[in-house]
Amino acid sequence: LLPEHVISNTMNCLRNQEYELLWDDVVSESARRGYVASGKSREAFVSWCVANRGELMMMLNRMSFGYYGGSDVVVDQLPDMKFRVRFSPQLESQFKFRQVTIVQEGFGMKLGGIE
Repeated sequence: LLPEHVISNTMNCLRNQEYELLWDDVVSESARRGYVASGKSREAFVSWCVANRGELMMMLNRMSFGYYGGSDVVVDQLPDMKFRVRFSPQLESQFKFRQVTIVQEGFGMKLGGIE
């Protein structure tokens, strides 16, 4: 329902190595279409998750702790009910991945991308 729920669900899928569930239920339909249109498959997504799992977990874990307190995590509301959750400039250099895009899809929010 909220951006922090998408971050939490993404973390749970990565923690439990449920990459297909992440693809099917957490990643937005538009992100999946874009991924496939770029010539990549669901299997490529799973491989990317496996290869980057540690870095992704570090980023998402830090985001989840900083989401409510302090100024380490910034939430920007973008047009079309999109949100960008990112690290502050002081913190971003410590992470390979620095921001999460969350999109409104149907009656809920989904993962739009990780950069």
